[in-house]
Amino acid sequence: MKTLRVLSSKPLAQESKEKIENLFIKKVEGQVEFVYEVDASVIGGIKVIDGSIVYDGTLAGKLEQLKQSLR
Repeated sequence: MKTLRVLSSKPLAQESKEKIENLFIKKVEGQVEFVYEVDASVIGGIKVIDGSIVYDGTLAGKLEQLKQSLR
């Protein structure tokens, strides 16, 4: 079973958790366990960690992507 860590700045509502789980179950093969963690360093959005793969949907991550695209 694969474990995905979901980091957010505050606890997520059940509806949000269901949306995240439905999205990632399609991406990841096999059974998936989701572990939700509150991390104050996450500002806006979520970060999902799948072993060495990080799906960064945080505001800071999006700003970094924009910064890189402007170079």
